[in-house]
Amino acid sequence: MSTVKLMVDRLVRKGWLHRVEHAADSVSLAKPLDQMSAQALLDLGYEWAGGSSKRASALARQLHEAQQKAAEGITMEMLVSRLRVAS
Repeated sequence: MSTVKLMVDRLVRKGWLHRVEHAADSVSLAKPLDQMSAQALLDLGYEWAGGSSKRASALARQLHEAQQKAAEGITMEMLVSRLRVAS
């Protein structure tokens, strides 16, 4: 199974994406961007990178906490609109 397929499957299981019926291998966002927090996305990446395991270093946990604090109150909609302005 490809890495992309594994990631998509995880995003579906975590409720970030929905599979589109009658369209092979197609997905859509499960919620509007303004209802998806940057903090939740950071948590997902942290989990995938193994940061939530007991073996994660204290430094990795501290960095994750700093990222969470910086992302407080930021939605995916806000991030996308910043990207549009920057391009």
